Amino acid sequence: MERKFRIWRIVLPAMLLAALLLGVSVIGADDTASDPLVSLGYLNGAYRTGILSELDAKLQQAAASQTEKMTKQVEAVKSAAANQQNVQPTHTTVTVAAGTSYTAPTGSEFLVLSGVLDCGSATLTDTASGTSVSAQALLEVNHLYIATASTVLRATETAQILIRRP
Repeated sequence: MERKFRIWRIVLPAMLLAALLLGVSVIGADDTASDPLVSLGYLNGAYRTGILSELDAKLQQAAASQTEKMTKQVEAVKSAAANQQNVQPTHTTVTVAAGTSYTAPTGSEFLVLSGVLDCGSATLTDTASGTSVSAQALLEVNHLYIATASTVLRATETAQILIRRP
């Protein structure tokens, strides 16, 4: 009996010590990055919060950068628009009444929108067909012409042209 009692005297304190150490290790788990056993509480708590705050900071920085770029672009467009207020439009529409004529200056481009026109000289190039227009030839609607020299356009019925002067 003495022998059983001696074994219990050694085993019982050893078991209590082991239980105490296990309890301290479980209770003392601090859910930090230095803990070799990462707990679910740490992943859902501090780690997730840290990742989300980093992501939020980077998104705010990127948004601020993009806002700054867009503001600069808007200012550049406003500045360019302010500088171009006095610029005349590059294309104008001209109506040539029946029986009258219109002189297309050298280097101008025009598109016959409607009506019947003929050219007074052979100084036009039809860019739609890639040919030179002969004198007194009728001009076709929806063809783009380039005047290589000053050219008189005569209307046999009211015509409209869209012209870009040099």
